[in-house]
Amino acid sequence: MEEDRRRRNTLASARFRVKLKERGKALEMSLKETQEKIKTLEQNIERLEMENKWLKELLVEKARIKPDP
Repeated sequence: MEEDRRRRNTLASARFRVKLKERGKALEMSLKETQEKIKTLEQNIERLEMENKWLKELLVEKARIKPDP
């Protein structure tokens, strides 16, 4: 009886360790994906800020060149 309880407990502990390891791997993968997504979004922000600056400069230049009526 005691031996059976120990065997079940050992098996339960082993299952728990496997689940814990899998959860850790899943969290690491999620973290990596999130970091990659952040990097991509930061690159998009930088590109859009540059484009916005260029367009503002273009508008200022057009306004400066445009003759007053």
